[in-house]
Amino acid sequence: MFNTGIPADADGYTMNNLYAIHEGTLWIPVETTLVGNAFIKAWEKGSETYYKYKDNGLTVLDIHSSWETFKPASLPDSDWKASGLNRAAIEKKFPGDTMSVLKISSQTETRRFLDMIKAKPDDLDAHLQVGIILAKIGDRKEAMKYFDKVLSMDAKNASAHNNRGNLFMIDDKYQEAVKAYEAAAKLSPKDAHILVNLARAYKRQGNTKSAKATFIQAKKLDKHVQVQYRALALELLNAL
Repeated sequence: MFNTGIPADADGYTMNNLYAIHEGTLWIPVETTLVGNAFIKAWEKGSETYYKYKDNGLTVLDIHSSWETFKPASLPDSDWKASGLNRAAIEKKFPGDTMSVLKISSQTETRRFLDMIKAKPDDLDAHLQVGIILAKIGDRKEAMKYFDKVLSMDAKNASAHNNRGNLFMIDDKYQEAVKAYEAAAKLSPKDAHILVNLARAYKRQGNTKSAKATFIQAKKLDKHVQVQYRALALELLNAL
């Protein structure tokens, strides 16, 4: 098993026993003999085996604790190096597997906010939080739906516009990002961080003049942005 780092909920939620709770944290049991198969399959099989033997003599061993007593096994020095592996190669071999893992794992983090939405469908903050969580794990398409939902309920929600801009930036859609950030800045003109985002979008468009002017405006609102975004500051503030 490996540790997700996500604290277990008080009600013992394990997402239909896909997760295992160990020392107050959610863990993912993986069947390591299924090398070469999709991760979801190894996860499902690992979980099935874990719960089959959980109350029948299963012992969880922490290898880090074991290493304090026994030195980890090692191999002789070798010039061999593992070949590079990137996400594109994984997607080619296991189409859609990465996104499936992300969608499943995101449910543990969005669960609380989804319950809020179920109880109060017009809870704007809950919708925003779900969108932000989904965006962070890489499910941008689904995240955008939540930000759009917020705007359908409150067209003047600066946070939703700003987060839409963030998603457009990730997808290299700079024109759409500028429009989203401009809308957010108009609704929340005192938010220096929105202006920094807008400056970045202008810069990506090649509009250095607007980027510099916008960053200077952000710096006037909050002097700390020059330190927090020092690389951007150095590049823009020295530009003609």
